[in-house]
Amino acid sequence: MRTWDQQKEFIEQQGGQIYTLAEIKEIFIEYGSTWLFPKQDIWVAVWDDVNERKDWFSLGEKGITQFKHLGSSFLERFKFYPTWGDDDDVIGEHMTGVIYKK
Repeated sequence: MRTWDQQKEFIEQQGGQIYTLAEIKEIFIEYGSTWLFPKQDIWVAVWDDVNERKDWFSLGEKGITQFKHLGSSFLERFKFYPTWGDDDDVIGEHMTGVIYKK
């Protein structure tokens, strides 16, 4: 589990860059508007460059089968930043997936 800042740091350590919200939306559509992480409720860290803020994007299978938020920005969907997004003591699977561009 990684907070938003920890995901960004990990991505940079790998020589990568965090996706923008617009870029991850394009990837989601190009991938067929389906989940990338099977059987999980995964949100990946993204940067909303329009509003200049941290955000998370839903790419887990549970986002469609259980929670109906697959392909959503957390901030656009729920209108607030998730409390778990910056909490490094969270138990769960939300922040285990990481994707980035090289």
